[in-house]
Amino acid sequence: MSMNMIEMREAARQMTTALLLPVLQEHAAVKWEDGDFAVLQEVEGQKIWTSVGITVKAWKDTKRSEAFDPYTAAAAWEEKKKKAAVKAAKIAELKEKRAKEKA
Repeated sequence: MSMNMIEMREAARQMTTALLLPVLQEHAAVKWEDGDFAVLQEVEGQKIWTSVGITVKAWKDTKRSEAFDPYTAAAAWEEKKKKAAVKAAKIAELKEKRAKEKA
């Protein structure tokens, strides 16, 4: 008997968790939910919790959404970063201009 979609998603999550678990355990990660781990990091003497989550994405189109394409998502992320960098540069330019005007 083949698995249904819910079982397939859970199997994929478990496989990815098994793949990443040795690294997470090496860093004393705390599992706090299915597929979610917390890792304590120390930055400049401050202890900071980070969260690592494993999310199963749709692998085929459905009535409600298209299948997840990591390459399209990566390209969109790169474009978003470029736009944010341009915006940050404009803001920095305006701040510098205002500072010169006040001086």
